[in-house]
Amino acid sequence: MCNRAYSRSAVILVMAAALLTGCGGGGGGYSSSTPPAPIPVQGVYFGTYSINGTPGSTPVYGAIQSGGYGYFADTQGVSYVLSSLTDSGSYSGTLTAYAPPGQTFPTGSSTASFSVSGGASDNGSYVTAVSGSFTGSGESGSFTINYQPITINALSLNALAGSYSGYYWGSGSTSIALTVNTGGSFSGSDGYGCQLSGTLTPVPGYDLVQVTASSTGQPVCAGALSGLGFESTQDLSGQFSHAAGTYVYVGASNAKAGFAAELKLQ
Repeated sequence: MCNRAYSRSAVILVMAAALLTGCGGGGGGYSSSTPPAPIPVQGVYFGTYSINGTPGSTPVYGAIQSGGYGYFADTQGVSYVLSSLTDSGSYSGTLTAYAPPGQTFPTGSSTASFSVSGGASDNGSYVTAVSGSFTGSGESGSFTINYQPITINALSLNALAGSYSGYYWGSGSTSIALTVNTGGSFSGSDGYGCQLSGTLTPVPGYDLVQVTASSTGQPVCAGALSGLGFESTQDLSGQFSHAAGTYVYVGASNAKAGFAAELKLQ
């Protein structure tokens, strides 16, 4: 999706919610005449997408909160925000993609829209994969994302406390520095001159944290945002040369702007 060259503009990474409505239904392979209750789609999901007529596939990483939002970014810095992907079964809706920080798509716009349809499969306990196809903005293709049983320190925010440095996803030249306090609050700044602050709140029972954030101080700063985050021991972007360590990935947005970021505990 949007696997193309970008032109530069003086804007911060933009993300916004795109409707992806889940329809209730059981996964395949059940012999009972009464389908079991749908399984919520929630957690950390990694996968790939491919564009018809283009060789290879592109990795994508992110998190989904059932009935809320899903925040994803691919390795080229394009961000995707899903809304209301609720449970296992079939779904259809609209996905809006957003260009990397300070860039636009070849159309000159920072957004691109796609129609999406597919299904979420489960093993009776949790949704193992979400797959489907997309078309729009002159492209079509398919994707699959798989559940990742990552152990996060979300339920012990003390373990997430510390100083972090990192980058907006897909933009190694735009740095971020944050300090996370033991109660989950954080503050810092970025390479655009924006002052960052907010709070991390655990999602009970899942490897996620809810994020509320504020980015202020410059015309390009995004204002108030909300989103999701997760922790990993992997440098998913390669920006840190895949060094061992603790990494936190955050995606947050409002109606007009947002960010996806990779942060490494120092």
